[in-house]
Amino acid sequence: MRKSTATLIVAALLATPLCACKSESSQGTPPAVQLEDVSWRIAQVQGIPARPVPADAQAPYLRLSAADHRVTGSAGLNTFNGTYQRQGSSLRFGPLAMTRRAGPPDLMQQESAFARALMNTASWRGTGQGVEFLDAGGRPLVSFVGPK
Repeated sequence: MRKSTATLIVAALLATPLCACKSESSQGTPPAVQLEDVSWRIAQVQGIPARPVPADAQAPYLRLSAADHRVTGSAGLNTFNGTYQRQGSSLRFGPLAMTRRAGPPDLMQQESAFARALMNTASWRGTGQGVEFLDAGGRPLVSFVGPK
């Protein structure tokens, strides 16, 4: 019994340096992020912080379902759904269906910018705080924090 416990302790100690090397922040590589099957809260759209939503609206979020490659979410006033394709860091959205609820002009502008950003998304990356969707030139379009 003591020998197996000692073996487990030694194995854990040997594995620890390998794990620490992989996640070292000094290398500039953020830790692995699970993109799918997580609800992500919208933090910024094209560099502009997400605006607060009315009390009767749902906070903006996005969720990618790995099982059926469907995207669902709320842009603040309106909900949306559609399809996506993901391969590694590549990410593309198909046409989105969105409800058409009206609201304050600034929130409507944010929703339009968010929908355009999704249509222009070419890839994604994990950040220390969440994920970002990027355009074909690698510029951030939307930043998310989460999970929701």
